[in-house]
Amino acid sequence: MPLDNLPGKLVLPSRGQLREKYLLFARVRNPAGDSRPGSAVYLDACVMADMATSMLAQCVTVANGINRATATGQGLDDKAAELGTVRQGPVGATGAVSAVIAGAGATILQGDLLTHIPTGLRFQVTQTDTYPANYPIPIAGVDVGPQTNLDAGSILTWVAPRPGVTDGAATVLTQADGSGLSDGANSETDDALRARLDYLAANPPASGNDAEYQDAIFNTPGLAIQQPFTYSGCLGPGSIGCAFTLSPATSGANRIPK
Repeated sequence: MPLDNLPGKLVLPSRGQLREKYLLFARVRNPAGDSRPGSAVYLDACVMADMATSMLAQCVTVANGINRATATGQGLDDKAAELGTVRQGPVGATGAVSAVIAGAGATILQGDLLTHIPTGLRFQVTQTDTYPANYPIPIAGVDVGPQTNLDAGSILTWVAPRPGVTDGAATVLTQADGSGLSDGANSETDDALRARLDYLAANPPASGNDAEYQDAIFNTPGLAIQQPFTYSGCLGPGSIGCAFTLSPATSGANRIPK
């Protein structure tokens, strides 16, 4: 087989081919021996083929891990490390709540916790400020995954209400697209990571090129980036514009960042 026409995968004999090769060798050593189906030699050939098939299956697993196109799980994570990146981890939903606040406002600190009592999910304030009554208070999930996406109107409970917060409940506000808390997502899938690695291999980030900006966007903490885009010279020479879509929690869901 020419070296420029290799199949790109590990090619192994089937169980039947292994059995027939054993029988062939047995006949070479003992031409007069009985190798018909049901004979001792034939049964030995079947046992050998069964044992070899089990071992060769492990060879396939190892070989698949060598090729990025077929690698999965930790093997694909290792390929990502070779290209200087990592699999995107799960993220919690983001959005805002309103609280019942007395007087001129209440100082609420970044990291203050709220819980969603029905599910036990935890959220935290992302910005320290003095908030007046019914003013949007930005929050993000401490817990992660699409289960942290909650409908507008959902009720969260303050773990330790700050002075001035006169009710232990906070209401999830409606975002511009009609959602409440959104953009919670699971870890990057093997297929999504593989596609990103293929792009990185074909477009290595270097010296401020488009791929370097896009790689920086991909590695933004707390966001499940689906695809970044860059537009050189969008505001004149030396400028660059950046945009991105988010991985949807479900197929067909909105990918526009909030």
